[in-house]
Amino acid sequence: MLDTVVPVINQPWGLDTKFSAFAQHSPIALIEWDQCGKVVAWNDAASQIFELDATETIGSWAKEIIRPQDVLNMLSEVWSHAMASGQGIYSVHCCVTATGERLTCEWYNTPLISPTGECLGVLSQIIDTTDRQRLENAIQHSHQFLNKVINGSNEPIFVKDSTGRWILINDAACDFFGKARGDLLDNFDRDVLPSALVEEGMNYDRAVLDRGVCDLPHEVEMVWVCPRTAAEKNVLVKRSCFEDHTNALFLVTTICDITNLKTAEKELQRQNETLEERVKERTSKLQEQAQALEASVRQLQNAQLKLVQSEKMSSLGQLVAGVAHEINNPTNFIAGNLCHASQYIQDLLALIDLYEHYYPEPAEEIAEKKIEIDLDFLIQDLTKLLSSMNVGTGRIQEIVRSLRIFSRMDEAEVKEVNIHEGIDSTLMILQHRLKASSSRPAIQVNCHYGKIPTIECYAGQLNQVFMNLISNAIDALEEAIGSGQITAPTIDITTEILEKEYLSIRISDNGSGIDVNLQNRLFDPFFTTKPVGKGTGMGLSISYQIVTERHKGNLWFASGRGEGTEFVIQIPTKQAYF
Repeated sequence: MLDTVVPVINQPWGLDTKFSAFAQHSPIALIEWDQCGKVVAWNDAASQIFELDATETIGSWAKEIIRPQDVLNMLSEVWSHAMASGQGIYSVHCCVTATGERLTCEWYNTPLISPTGECLGVLSQIIDTTDRQRLENAIQHSHQFLNKVINGSNEPIFVKDSTGRWILINDAACDFFGKARGDLLDNFDRDVLPSALVEEGMNYDRAVLDRGVCDLPHEVEMVWVCPRTAAEKNVLVKRSCFEDHTNALFLVTTICDITNLKTAEKELQRQNETLEERVKERTSKLQEQAQALEASVRQLQNAQLKLVQSEKMSSLGQLVAGVAHEINNPTNFIAGNLCHASQYIQDLLALIDLYEHYYPEPAEEIAEKKIEIDLDFLIQDLTKLLSSMNVGTGRIQEIVRSLRIFSRMDEAEVKEVNIHEGIDSTLMILQHRLKASSSRPAIQVNCHYGKIPTIECYAGQLNQVFMNLISNAIDALEEAIGSGQITAPTIDITTEILEKEYLSIRISDNGSGIDVNLQNRLFDPFFTTKPVGKGTGMGLSISYQIVTERHKGNLWFASGRGEGTEFVIQIPTKQAYF
């Protein structure tokens, strides 16, 4: 079979010494035949393909060394064609080596023409394409297998190559798009998909191609107007990728119709809401029944008092947050309406001024009422009253802010906070204990704050530590005052940044100190120096766990009898996320 005409070589291999040396070491197998079909020259590459040395082949006939028969027929056809037309032929044939191995080879057969136009023979250039052919067959089989797999799915699926071109599409996708497979193949996303999905898909494809195969699938949920039916559908578009055994990268997109699932979810939500209403009704009835059991519950509550005490600091934040929230709403309502009330009153006063200007002599009844209510004093005092109300609501808002900072209920995880705000909010909550009373003077608190940036911490838990340590300091000072050891109780709080990005917080008092025999047990659970009923012995133990375990920091103290006590907290300014 004459497949392709190849160029003519006008100089025989054997007649040129330089060309002969080049041909002998060429990576392409070269065989020179004479006019009768005998081998004139045979290079090393030909020996590797046919597993025959030049000593075995030169001078041999083609039928003695070339198999199978169709290759011999091809050579015979080449020689006949060359003799008649002087043109070469390209063809692909399966050759059998001396050991019986079958190879797929490309043959470039070129007539050797002398300067006088005589055909001296044929030069065969042979390239072994067996491995390439196997690879192409493997890719074709992979495509056939993949096409068979995706056609077994009821969900629309299409596969793209690394250029983004659609190379495979299943029957479900053809039905979904309302187009024939031939109209969809060789398209790109932009030719078929909605623009929003195209841009989002390009970002995924780019990430996959930049990093190689991505193990994590990508999903996006959207409302899609079906191209075939024009009906809105809730779909989940899934993207993934894989490499076949040839390392070729493919991008797979699956379109899952989740409309029924969404409908079921809405129905389930409706049923849940109905169930919640029923639960509320049932709860109301149970509450009525619970009132009858209140006496018994009180006894149980007394038995659980010690457990409640051990967790009072963790629950305090929730309580404070709830109280702050409840106070905040009416306070904001009052504060928000005060400005309007002030404006309304000013407008009424202005109206009264206009009446007095244009009607300086009011009716006798109005004049008497004016004297009765002391209008002049009322006008002066009303402005002061509104100002006082503004100051009062502002103070309430400030207290609420301190309560919310202390509780940090919206910051259960690590966040950047101003540690000074947490200390100040704790002092605000303990203000009633710091004030003077009939039995003792006021406790002076000196805050020596360093220049501290925001730090990463569990703010709510750290505020509990401040509450425990400052409360213990107040208890120690009250004890020292009661025993007559001190007359000017003082608490000093110092913050500073240490080397290696650590924050130091020192809380000290000038109380009577801690007995040396008790210091080793201070952080033990349930150990307390307070009388029965005044403490659970869990405050310092919980504080130690919060600082050392949650914040990977240190907590220690220094105390001497009659010299006061200082607790030192050291935590990193940046927390490791573990």
